[in-house]
Amino acid sequence: MTDTSAAASANPFQQSRLLTTERAQLFNRTAESLAERYEDELSRWLSDVTITAASVEQLDLLDLATGENDLAVIKSQYQMTHGIIASNLSLALSVVAMLCGGVADPPPDVRPLSRLEMGVYDLVLQPLLDIAIELFEIGPTELGPHASNASGLPDAQPEPAIAVPLTVAIGDSEGAMTIAMSASQLQEYSEEADRRIAGLLASKTDEPNPRVVRAVQPVVVELIAGFEPMQVPARQLADLQVGDVIRTRQSINRPLIARVGAERLFHIRAAQRGQRLVAELTAHAGGSARDDDRGPTPRLGGGYR
Repeated sequence: MTDTSAAASANPFQQSRLLTTERAQLFNRTAESLAERYEDELSRWLSDVTITAASVEQLDLLDLATGENDLAVIKSQYQMTHGIIASNLSLALSVVAMLCGGVADPPPDVRPLSRLEMGVYDLVLQPLLDIAIELFEIGPTELGPHASNASGLPDAQPEPAIAVPLTVAIGDSEGAMTIAMSASQLQEYSEEADRRIAGLLASKTDEPNPRVVRAVQPVVVELIAGFEPMQVPARQLADLQVGDVIRTRQSINRPLIARVGAERLFHIRAAQRGQRLVAELTAHAGGSARDDDRGPTPRLGGGYR
C-alpha cells in the first residue's frame, strides 16, 4: 500500500488528501461500527465469527490488486467510479467450502475462484457492502464482477481511495478482507465529516476558521435591518390604516440594528449610494457604536397617530 502523499498525487486534479488528520478519527469510528455490525450479520448463519477493523488507510485502488487476493468490484451508479472488496483467496475458498458443507480449513491449493464459487462468496460480501453503503453514505452501489488481478478491473480515473482493513476469523480459518471506496463514492460522507470537524473546532476557539467558512458557504440567511423590536397593543395594531404614522421613540442619532433571526449582529445607519438605499455598518452589536452615532437610549415601544 502506498503512503498518503503518493496516493494523493495519483490524480493531479485531486491534490488534497482524502484522509486528512482531522478526518481520520471519524473514519476509524465508522470502520469499527462496520466491523461490529458485519460480525453480527455473519454470525446469524456462520458460526464462530470474529471481525476486527484496523486503522483506515488511503491508497489507490490498484494497490489492492497485488498478491493472492480475490477482488469484487463495487460499481457505483452509472459506473462512473468504483471501489473494491479484496480478500485473501485462502479465506475466500475456506468460506466457500464451509457454505457448501465442507470444513473451514484453508484449502491445499490457492487459485482464482470459479464462477460458482464467486456466486457463493457473494453471500458473504453482500452484507459487508450493504453496511458500508449505510455507514459511509456511498449511494446506489452494487457488487460487480470479480477479478483476480489489476487487468480484470474496469477502467476508472485514478483517484485516492479509503481502505478499511478487516481481520476475519471464521472457525479455524483466518484472513484479511479490505473494503476500499473511491473519493467520489465517499464525497457525501467526507463533506459531513468536515461539517462535524468544523463544529468541533468552532467550539474550541473564537478565531475564524477556514473549515467553518467552507462549511457555511452554501448557507443563505436572511439579514434584517431595522428598528429595535417594538411592543404594540394588539387592538392598536388591528386599527392600523394606510397613511398612519408609527412613532418609534428612537432618536434619529441612534443607529438601527442588523440581525439574523433573534441574533443582533451590527449597528447600522441608513445611507444612499446612487439610486439605492444602503445600510452602513458602524459597529458590532455587542460593542460600542461610533461616537457620532451615539444618542440617548430609547425606550422600546411606540405610539400611533
